[in-house]
Amino acid sequence: MQGVLFATMDEELIKKLRSEFARQGGLARAKKLTAKQRKESALRASKAAAKARSKKAAERKKKT
Repeated sequence: MQGVLFATMDEELIKKLRSEFARQGGLARAKKLTAKQRKESALRASKAAAKARSKKAAERKKKT
């Protein structure tokens, strides 16, 4: 395949790079949003995390 570069990279390095790019994107997004928008986003994230925790706990309880 011409024009395609295959490089072997350490999985940990890839993980760190992705994390850094995501962090930079999150910071840029946070700068752009108003305080109200950031608050709404944080509330949605918090509710989603609580729902995921509840679901996981229910699954664990179901197994025992």
